[in-house]
Amino acid sequence: MRLQDIKTANVKQMTEERHRLIHTFGALAELGQEVSTGQNFNETVRTSMHLMLGSLAIMRGGVARYSRFEHEFSMLAGRGLGEDFPLALSLCYEDERQFLANGLYPIEIAQAKALPFFQVYDRSLELGGLELFVPLVVRGELVGAAFLGRKATGEPFTSYDREIICAMARHIGVAIAHRAMMIELERRADENRKLYDELRLTYRDTVRAFAAAIDRKDKYTEGHSVRVGKYTEIIAEELGWNEHEVEGAAVAGYLHDVGKITVERKIINAPYRINAKDSVELNRHPTAGYDILMPINHPYADVPLAAKYQSLL
Repeated sequence: MRLQDIKTANVKQMTEERHRLIHTFGALAELGQEVSTGQNFNETVRTSMHLMLGSLAIMRGGVARYSRFEHEFSMLAGRGLGEDFPLALSLCYEDERQFLANGLYPIEIAQAKALPFFQVYDRSLELGGLELFVPLVVRGELVGAAFLGRKATGEPFTSYDREIICAMARHIGVAIAHRAMMIELERRADENRKLYDELRLTYRDTVRAFAAAIDRKDKYTEGHSVRVGKYTEIIAEELGWNEHEVEGAAVAGYLHDVGKITVERKIINAPYRINAKDSVELNRHPTAGYDILMPINHPYADVPLAAKYQSLL
């Protein structure tokens, strides 16, 4: 071969590699943008799968999410796999261990028949025309898998192709991991909301029970604290206060007389006009109520003040 022909061939090869590199970077950029901005998770996975297949001219493939609770892959998107391809594929412990150890690097299905997973689903993978299996591992956790068929040209996958597959698979794995994290956060937030509501109900029930106990000590004003709490709630609602303010005002009403528990029963229930000394003792109950309530971390900060300044109400 003449030197000029060799140079021409080298230039052509370099040009082709440059075009492939530009195309690959473009596909990676599109994939990254889809993962970061996609609002619909399923659509994001489908688009990402098509970008990965299209960048290497792969005719068929699929993406699955892994559930560590059910120990199975659930197919999220697929192209050209056929109607009989299973939507869920179970794993055993050894499969999971090997996939984690392998990481994101593509596994040749034909060379991995020793693993139980590929033995169980050998027929499905063969009918689907699949050649490569890529575990999607993010931060040491298996989150899914990508199934890839052969290239449209029939050429074998090169080391360059495998690097591209790894890069794109990493993007898809991050999208799946992010979705799983958001679902878990939503679940925990829902649990926290339910717990908070239960605590609020328990708090209010405790406050009402305490108010009833206070009133039972004073036979002359029995039911007074409960009535004040209910009326305060009604008035606050009529004033257009928000839910937090209404509930705080009601609690303050229920507990405004809590200081009476420090006053002797014989003074509170005296059948005669009490003397000056007993009157001073009785009039101390607003301050005593403030001292009792102040150390408690109430959801409503002004509750202790309602006890201290009840004479102004």
